[in-house]
Amino acid sequence: MTSKLMDMLDWRLYVRSDMNLDGVVTISDVGLWAKWLYFLPGDVAALVLLDTPVGDFFEISITSLEGIGSGALSFCFWFVVIESLFLSQKS
Repeated sequence: MTSKLMDMLDWRLYVRSDMNLDGVVTISDVGLWAKWLYFLPGDVAALVLLDTPVGDFFEISITSLEGIGSGALSFCFWFVVIESLFLSQKS
């Protein structure tokens, strides 16, 4: 992996208690933690595909983070995870 990609992955995977950087942890940060977690699968996929032929075909850029494609992929990921959790409880 390139240094640029590793830097971007480090930046995207970094979670902090004060997500909005206002100097204090408040209820506003809870919503940002949820948003960070929700978009994580799609954003990681976008970063891995960034600057590859597949990424170029799908026009993936740094602005794809937390975008529609990332959201759709994240939705599919979390749907499968949650569905598998519920199915394992029924058995």
